[in-house]
Amino acid sequence: MKQWGLWWIYRNNGILTALERIIGWTFIWTIASTLCPISLGIILAILANNNRLKGRKFFRLIFIIPWAIPAFVMLYFLRSAFVNGTTGYINMILLKLHFINRPIEWLNNITSARAVLIVVQTWIAYAFIFMLVTGNLQAIPKDIYEAASIDGAKNYHKFFKLTLPSLLLAIAPMLIGQFVGAFNNFTTISIFSGGGPAFAKQTAYQEGATDILISFIYKLATGAVKIESDQAFAAALTTLAALLSIAVAARGFIKSMTRRD
Repeated sequence: MKQWGLWWIYRNNGILTALERIIGWTFIWTIASTLCPISLGIILAILANNNRLKGRKFFRLIFIIPWAIPAFVMLYFLRSAFVNGTTGYINMILLKLHFINRPIEWLNNITSARAVLIVVQTWIAYAFIFMLVTGNLQAIPKDIYEAASIDGAKNYHKFFKLTLPSLLLAIAPMLIGQFVGAFNNFTTISIFSGGGPAFAKQTAYQEGATDILISFIYKLATGAVKIESDQAFAAALTTLAALLSIAVAARGFIKSMTRRD
């Protein structure tokens, strides 16, 4: 039995290619799946809390629907919406409206599959941020806005000088949680895309274009990919994923404690 280690990784070009693909997409996915839901949640919360908006309670109710529905149910529904061919709801609607001439292969193209995954995760995750931001917006004293108006502050000054700093202070701990959660988000990848589509030039590890580190580890550990030293490779990657998650969480905890002091 061959020894498995860093030298084996270095000599095996298939592993280097697989790691480059998996880790690169994992960080893109993690950053996008963290920033997009937070940005959308903040924007919708600010809009829904605008005193000039009629039917604010109705919009607040609509905006929290994704949070009220279990994630796996929403994922199965959205997967059926983006099914390739004419049976997917999205393609059916676009064809009916004559926006496209033929069905889009959403999950067979690497770029579209990754983009759709980020959109789906944004839809599932933004509602919790929306609720958190809504609560913080309502907790900001109205007196400071009135004082700023008396001093001649414009609306954008109030937002960037008063509203946004207050929100960022409250959201900072949640940002770390979202980042770690997105990094280890096996459920969305497994249910929605299964890690696919495949790369045009596949390695022996059969990594998918939407596989992140945790889903790739699962494939290795469960024997979905039958190659030499796959169990050892899965164990090494699990350690790497754990260390990265701990490092990010520890850094966020230290920063939050520093702010409190």
